Amino acid sequence: MIPWIIRHPRYIGTFGKMVRSFRECETARRVFAGNGTVVPPVMILSITSSCNLRCPGCLAVAAGNIRQSHATHAIREPDLTHDQWRSIILQGNRLGVFCYTVAGGEPFMYPRFINLIEEFDNRLFVVFTNGTTIKETAYTRLKRMANAVIVFSVEGSERATDDRRGRQVFERAMKAMNRMNDQGILTGVSVNINRANVHEWMASYFLNDIIHMGVRLVFLIELIPTQQPLSGEEIFLNESILTPEERAAFRAKVLEYKKTKPVFLLHSPGDEERLGGCVSAGRGFAHVTPSGDVTPCPVSNVATHNLTNATLEDAFKSAFSVKYERMNIFWKPRECPVPSLLTRKK
Repeated sequence: MIPWIIRHPRYIGTFGKMVRSFRECETARRVFAGNGTVVPPVMILSITSSCNLRCPGCLAVAAGNIRQSHATHAIREPDLTHDQWRSIILQGNRLGVFCYTVAGGEPFMYPRFINLIEEFDNRLFVVFTNGTTIKETAYTRLKRMANAVIVFSVEGSERATDDRRGRQVFERAMKAMNRMNDQGILTGVSVNINRANVHEWMASYFLNDIIHMGVRLVFLIELIPTQQPLSGEEIFLNESILTPEERAAFRAKVLEYKKTKPVFLLHSPGDEERLGGCVSAGRGFAHVTPSGDVTPCPVSNVATHNLTNATLEDAFKSAFSVKYERMNIFWKPRECPVPSLLTRKK
């Protein structure tokens, strides 16, 4: 990252401010932990239930975070307002949350979410997007910021991406990513690893291409099965999960990449094994749905608190983590990623 920051001087001044903020957040989390409140360093905000794509196997749909007429779990509650999201971030800042991962839905379909990045410029925002709805004004505003990373969701090659996400999605996403890289906006790529693309990613040529384009952050997320797949997607879900042998081979390749590639690479669930299992439910992160439910992670619709009538501190009390741990919904090392999170709600 250091050579990249040197090439983009506006990040140099922000770097010191972010380091101070990070340390202040660590101190705050220790204080609250001493009082029995487990605060994660990262919050995932599913800021909108709107999305312009209909990708098979979409976990946001299966968990009820996206409004679709054929969704198994239809959302009835309205999305939170801008002021409500602002209040949640203010609460998180006080508690010691340092990083906000913005997901959806498609974040760039939420009219004012960039305002939040601009206002809270001492926090890191990692925005996941399909890259097809970014407006001209967004490029102009993001170019002035130094606290946002824009992560583009693709499957790998043009064929793999368009087969799952739709015609010309890859071309539009790469065009947007190239433009952001040219403007000095920090970018990343997120991939659902499945049997259709795992060998492509083990071959490393697409990884080399995106590194050459300027990408510095890569999320490799193995496809997670659901117990209630959407109509017509049973074959996709059942036949796309990696076999144990493929998981082992892919993990070995990822560890090789970590040593040899100039990119910050995160692999789930592989990297979680070193941490004793899933880091959701407050251990490393927690999630807020578009309607304000606080859940362990984006693929679970289990909730004990809603932030329209409760505080974030209430949700982070030690009982939050204990409750989910007793329900045995943590992913366990060397097993298939959680297959049963989408069936319970309280």
